[in-house]
Amino acid sequence: MLVRLLAGESLTSLDTVYVASTTRLGAVVFYLANDYGWQIQSIDKSAGCNDGPVGWVSEYFIPAEIIARAMAAGADEWCVKIRAARNNRRAHAVQARREATSPWTRIEVEWRAQDRYIPYAILTRPEYYLAGAYSCRSGPDRGGHPKGNAQTQ
Repeated sequence: MLVRLLAGESLTSLDTVYVASTTRLGAVVFYLANDYGWQIQSIDKSAGCNDGPVGWVSEYFIPAEIIARAMAAGADEWCVKIRAARNNRRAHAVQARREATSPWTRIEVEWRAQDRYIPYAILTRPEYYLAGAYSCRSGPDRGGHPKGNAQTQ
């Protein structure tokens, strides 16, 4: 949100729902002001509600002279790095979602002991043998959950 404020945008909590998937703009502004000394100002604005009454919202912004000083101190380069990092994270999120919906189970094992019996069920019911595992047919995104810690045979 700081990147958007440094770009000269004015933000309300509803704006941040759409651009950052959060309703915590007030908390972020408080954190930036108190912990980092950013001079973020607000204006209370009336907003008509669909059912008739008028509500009041705070619109936050950074004054132009503060933005100019921040840009002179290198904030523009920081903003470019933040946007690049977000784009990279979003690209990886798409891949992670694809992998999370895969019907396949991946197990990495380091074989050391030659005399251990490893049951076939470790492949068909990994949630009973591996910590943090769950059935590929009922993963967290399908309503399932991990069923406990690793069990030894």
